[in-house]
Amino acid sequence: MIQDFDHAKCAIGIFGVGGHGKSTLFKKLLDGEKADYWFYYDHQCEFSARFRMESSYDLQSLSRQTGTGLVCFDPSRLFPGRSGDGFLFFCDFVFDVSGEVKGRKILVCDEMHKLVFQDDPVELVTVMDLGRRRSLDVFCVAQSPNQLHNMAQNQFTEIFTFRQANANCTKHLIDVGFDKKELLTLRPGEYLWRNLTTGEARRGGKSFKIKSTAKHNF
Repeated sequence: MIQDFDHAKCAIGIFGVGGHGKSTLFKKLLDGEKADYWFYYDHQCEFSARFRMESSYDLQSLSRQTGTGLVCFDPSRLFPGRSGDGFLFFCDFVFDVSGEVKGRKILVCDEMHKLVFQDDPVELVTVMDLGRRRSLDVFCVAQSPNQLHNMAQNQFTEIFTFRQANANCTKHLIDVGFDKKELLTLRPGEYLWRNLTTGEARRGGKSFKIKSTAKHNF
C-alpha cells in the first residue's frame, strides 16, 4: 500500500444558497488544481454533461476509467434511487484505489447535502480524515455544513461560503469563525473564505443581480 505522510490534508467545502455562484467558483477552483487522478461522483449527471465525460456505471467501468486518470461515476444503475448509498460505495472505492496508485487524487462531489445527512458516513469521513496518507483530497459543494453529519463537518480544512438561507444554517460556520451577520447579508456572487488550519480569512467574489425568469400578469 502506498502512503505519503508528507501530503497536507485538503478537504474543501463550498456552501450557500442556490444561484449565488457556488458552481462557478467550484469550477474555477477545480480548473486551478493539478492531479494525477480525478474521481467525480455524478449522482445528478451534471459532470458528464458539463465536461463531456464518459460515465462509469459498475466496477468494471470504474476500474477501466481509473486507468485513464479520469473517473465519472453515475450510481443510477448499481444504486437506483439510493444515491447516498452509492456515494459511500464510491468513497470506499476511491480510498482503496488511492492506496494502490501513486500521485495526487481528488474526489469531487456536488450537492453533498443530499447524500450524507443521516447515519454516520464512515466511508466519507475515512476519505476526509485519512485520505491525506494516500494523497487524496476532497472538493465538495453543499447548501450548508449544518446539513452534513457532524463527523464530516469537522473534517474541512477550507470553507468558502456564499449567503446562507437563514440563521439555522449558520451554526457550524459561526463555530469555526465566520460572522453571522455577514453570512446572512452577502450579495449574490460574494463569498467568505476561511482556512481552518491557519486561521486565514478573506472576502471575495463580485456581486451580481439575479435575473428573474418569472412572468407575472396582474
